[in-house]
Amino acid sequence: SAFMFAGVLVVLAKPLTQLLLASSDYRLVVFAALGMVGALLIDFHISLIEAKREWKKAAIFISITNSLRVLLVLLFLFLGKLDFISILLIFTVSPLVASLFAFVFEKTNIRLGKDWRVIAREVMVFSGIMGANKIVSSINSRVDVILLVNMLGAYEAGIYAAANRLAIG
Repeated sequence: SAFMFAGVLVVLAKPLTQLLLASSDYRLVVFAALGMVGALLIDFHISLIEAKREWKKAAIFISITNSLRVLLVLLFLFLGKLDFISILLIFTVSPLVASLFAFVFEKTNIRLGKDWRVIAREVMVFSGIMGANKIVSSINSRVDVILLVNMLGAYEAGIYAAANRLAIG
């Protein structure tokens, strides 16, 4: 479902960028779609590792994403190529690379048990509720920035978004 949703976002990148972000740079939505897939893949793999109670390995794979981001930002800064698009590229690529490391170095064996239908039904109900909650909270926490972009402009919305993230931290 994540790959299908990302595919729809990529196909509709131009109109979504104009409608939601008040921009003509469709790469913003493409980066968001690819970043979402990378984040989901690395989170999935980390959850598998944590389910095996291998906390040290899970921490290593979590740190790979963040370390890669820092190293790439420093590299782009050193080369004088650090700009908004390169930052988006770094945040898109880093979870994808970490996922690749996870798939190569930590083999997973995903299989269905005999009672997979019963378990799937139970998990679907819980996942549906949690997914709906996540969607509503994600939209709710970002609506203000989208409204500010349309009302005031990208610069003011960026200042507000940065201050909002710093306050959360």
